[in-house]
Amino acid sequence: MQIPKGFKILNITTRSVYNYSYARNFNPCSYAFLAREGWYPSNLTNVDQEVPTILNWTVGEQTCESTDPSSKVCGPNTNCVNSDDGPGYRCVCKLGYRCVGNPYLSESQGCQGQQLQVQKWIAELGELLELFDLET
Repeated sequence: MQIPKGFKILNITTRSVYNYSYARNFNPCSYAFLAREGWYPSNLTNVDQEVPTILNWTVGEQTCESTDPSSKVCGPNTNCVNSDDGPGYRCVCKLGYRCVGNPYLSESQGCQGQQLQVQKWIAELGELLELFDLET
């Protein structure tokens, strides 16, 4: 089943398949996961691999503009972007920064700067042009 837009809560219930007869001796645990529609039947014998999943989600039900700036959860070096799929907003890395984890967390775990590297490269290019007496 495809998760519809605006979906708010997902309750997952696990149950025994074949009364755990294939797993009882080593691990009678249950698992649940999200996967791309149509993935599971074709991979029934190989569930230890990565599972392709696409999950669009947003923060709250307000837009960037209507959210109190002090309550936004975006980390440093991010922009707030209104959702295209319904209410709420997302946080994305600013131009010149790359996500190294989660843009909702601190800089060391979220959006890290490439901005300074670009500025340094531009300065070095300017020096090189001056060295060869070329105009910028």
